[in-house]
Amino acid sequence: MNIHIFIDAENMPPEAALDAYDFLNTEHNVYQCDVVGKWDTLPFAYKNRRSKTFKIQNCDYGKNSADLWLTVGIVRAVYEEPELELVAICSNDRDFAAAIALAVDKGKQVLLLVTESQYTGIDDTLTKMRINRDFVTLGLLKEPPPPFVSISISKLPSELKTYFSRYYLTKTIFVRRGEQFVELPFVNGMHLNIFVHMMRHYRIWKKSTRAAKAVGEFSLKIKDNRVWYQTEEEMLE
Repeated sequence: MNIHIFIDAENMPPEAALDAYDFLNTEHNVYQCDVVGKWDTLPFAYKNRRSKTFKIQNCDYGKNSADLWLTVGIVRAVYEEPELELVAICSNDRDFAAAIALAVDKGKQVLLLVTESQYTGIDDTLTKMRINRDFVTLGLLKEPPPPFVSISISKLPSELKTYFSRYYLTKTIFVRRGEQFVELPFVNGMHLNIFVHMMRHYRIWKKSTRAAKAVGEFSLKIKDNRVWYQTEEEMLE
């Protein structure tokens, strides 16, 4: 089939989108692939693929500009590309439902590729809009794991580095910061004030976060104003 691919670089991990591109390019005739996103924040993996058929549209013109560019691009392809048989859209956004409906009305097949976390919501949107599902295939992309960051003692600010340098048996804990997993230095029984300072310095906790409640998420506990590992019995309670 003759395919035009549209990639929403604002909310689609490059690993997932490029795997889909490589597969479709092997199985079909991908005569054009448009990647839409802000150039300054666009992952290098996309920039490295630029060619006559793999094009990048810089949309650094304000909030939600990527959605507008993609919608316009899909509509133009439907009306101006007679060889087009299938529109492939890699995006976790529901804002393209109207463009999908137009493509279907014009007799085009649509392949909508999303990651697992957004699959159900987008499926519901297509159903509510009563889009003819005989023309739309909803495909599932493998969602890459969140990036992992390891922060060594040498990377700590001076006031924290001084504290940890006193301890020979420094261990680590794993915490979550947004979409990242972060490995941080930890001393069993460290003072709560030091622990809170570190968590806020690396933006894992906000100023309003209550440490007494939040440490339990990391299999830790607070006792005598210090932070300790929980025992296996305590974790099973």
